[in-house]
Amino acid sequence: MYNVLRNFPSVGSNLTYQKTIYKAFNPFLFRGAVLQPKSRAALYMKNKANKIKTQGVVFMAVQVYTFKVTYKHCEGKIWRIFDVSSNSDLALLGYMILASFDTMAYHLFSIECNNTIYETAIENYGEYPLLQETKLSELGLQIGQHLEMVYDFGCEQEFDIELIKISDMRKGTGRAYPKVIDGAGRGIIDGMHVCDLMKIIERTDKNGKSDFEVAVDCNRNMIWDYRNYNIKYDNYMLKGYIEVIRKGYEEYDEYEL
Repeated sequence: MYNVLRNFPSVGSNLTYQKTIYKAFNPFLFRGAVLQPKSRAALYMKNKANKIKTQGVVFMAVQVYTFKVTYKHCEGKIWRIFDVSSNSDLALLGYMILASFDTMAYHLFSIECNNTIYETAIENYGEYPLLQETKLSELGLQIGQHLEMVYDFGCEQEFDIELIKISDMRKGTGRAYPKVIDGAGRGIIDGMHVCDLMKIIERTDKNGKSDFEVAVDCNRNMIWDYRNYNIKYDNYMLKGYIEVIRKGYEEYDEYEL
């Protein structure tokens, strides 16, 4: 504050100008009253819901949402537990699922929450709210609440998303999220219905090995075994995959659709 006034010598002695400059540069000034940092922190800590309204300004603590995501109708063979920032939008939750469940991410998807369907911007004509415009913190989620994601409307790959924990985010750890906490099952196969995937899983469990092949490129196939899931590799690649998927869904050219 002193440095600001010092840079204006012509008004430095004028009390009215000093007050004007003080108001412009004081970050704790709301509606003409000064809210001291200590009192602000005290009021903030007393609010159990991490939300408080002080002289017209709303403060909200960032939280960590822990979700268990299960590929439906698959006898619990393929699932993940994710930690996600409450500041994230619904779109990121969807991109994270697509990335971790080994999809090609070239189909549309939607997420249903509180009887409301949220969609991507692609082929959205205003009928439903957008995933990328809805933050998780805005949904009023409660522990034990379920959301549902449908990927590939032709094949309908379904995911159950359950909120199993809410915790406060430790200061300075925001960049650690999203991340995978636990999981099983390599993922899904694009274009394959869950009934057909279950046949492959049952055959693998019965024989102790997989005989199902997927194409790696035009000249090479590889054995696909649903049991081959590596959580360290998943976390290592997760954020990069999410960004690639995000660009595909949000930075598209509408004339190329």
